Amino acid sequence: MKWIYVVLIGVLVVVFVYMINTDEPPTLNPFPQALSDEPDALLTGFEVTQFDTEGTQLYRLSATEATYYERLNRTNVLGLSMIVYSEGEDDWRLRADEGVYEEDSADPLLTLSGNIHLSSVGDAESTVVVTTASLNIYPRRQFAESMSRVIVENEGSKFHADQFEVDLGTKDVRFSADADSKVELLVSPSS
Repeated sequence: MKWIYVVLIGVLVVVFVYMINTDEPPTLNPFPQALSDEPDALLTGFEVTQFDTEGTQLYRLSATEATYYERLNRTNVLGLSMIVYSEGEDDWRLRADEGVYEEDSADPLLTLSGNIHLSSVGDAESTVVVTTASLNIYPRRQFAESMSRVIVENEGSKFHADQFEVDLGTKDVRFSADADSKVELLVSPSS
């Protein structure tokens, strides 16, 4: 009967040695192989200011909410407002319901949608207000282009165009050749 215990212990030792030699240790990988599609940061009330190489302000962007996705190199923003500077002066103000900021080291893109108002800053006679449903802005180049029909208002006039481009630095504004011939002249009570 003692030899059964000896054989049983021997079999257990052989099985134990076999398991130790044939099992590979598990590979420990503390980081996932691919980044997830889940947001990496949720921000409330954030603000970003961009400067050029000489330290002059290019723009200041703020939003009520932002969601950052590292894998996509993208930030979704809600309640956006932006001020674009030219030669350190406050030249353009922008508001939009929402947008997507895609960071590209060479040419970042801000795609806006929903209730967009872009207005130049200046005296009442030279102020231009542009309203549209979608707009692309290249902040480092200080260039904007509409992706939908625009309404442009200036003191005493208002017109519609299919496309709109503006160099925010020089205030050079271009419209499509398909601008409406229906120009509305706004008459003020004092005239």
